[in-house]
Amino acid sequence: MSKPTRAPERLALLRAGLVERRRAVGPWTPGRGLGVAALGLTAVALVAPALTHANATDGGSASARVAPVASSAATASSATATPRGDGSATSPSAPNGADARTASATAMSQPVAAVPTRASGTTRVLAVPGADSGAAGRTVRYTVEVEDGAGVDEGEYARIVREVLTDRRGWETKDGVHFVNVPPDRATAGDPVDVRITLASPDTVDRMCAPLTTEGQVSCNNGDRVALNSVRWTQGVPYYPDDLLHYRIYLVNHEVGHAIGHDHESCPAPGRAAPVMLQQTLGLQGCTNYPWPVPGQDR
Repeated sequence: MSKPTRAPERLALLRAGLVERRRAVGPWTPGRGLGVAALGLTAVALVAPALTHANATDGGSASARVAPVASSAATASSATATPRGDGSATSPSAPNGADARTASATAMSQPVAAVPTRASGTTRVLAVPGADSGAAGRTVRYTVEVEDGAGVDEGEYARIVREVLTDRRGWETKDGVHFVNVPPDRATAGDPVDVRITLASPDTVDRMCAPLTTEGQVSCNNGDRVALNSVRWTQGVPYYPDDLLHYRIYLVNHEVGHAIGHDHESCPAPGRAAPVMLQQTLGLQGCTNYPWPVPGQDR
């Protein structure tokens, strides 16, 4: 049996991918729910930086109910792809891995309201306001999805994702891609989807990201699934103090960046703007926070 690990030591080990999961999480498979006990919300008091944005509920977006997770084709993709994320705890075989529990006692010190850690285990595709950009380039088809009962403002979430993906400072400019939204009716009809951007409760994100370690705190990219942790979406991190909006921009750009083929990067030099593929949820390595793929732009 291993000795208990103190918070600073655990954070270092998580960064090295050397700490095993605290609890077993089975692989996420199509149609699998979280059991009867998961139908109620379990609340737990977490710690995070004080934020000016409250945890809102139900933005009233139009949506269509779909399968709990990705299609069988997407699952096959997940089985062969390397899961990656903004944090750093990974399975030893996946060096680019998923987010770790970085919200340690040393990193986050101010209490916030209790947040739901478990929801329904089923996701819905949301109708996204606005229009695709006129960008040319490789088409990347995406859905914006949310877990039922995640406790977030769905309309705000969908709007932010669209605006981030079509922004001139984003991946369309940096990589020459063109993001095309797949609406609920077309997703239900079986239209192809390249990236499924999903905001879900910590428990569901753990399952979506398995076998990698997210431990209820952070996010990942696993196959075609971008799994955004609702704790981070609503509470942010200390490295974006009192700036939840720009952390959300960063989070979408970072995880979508993995989904379209980008690996992690390091801080180029102290005082420089952090690359978006730097794991800014964990720290800045001497850089300043910056949420966009295209460098040198106004925030």
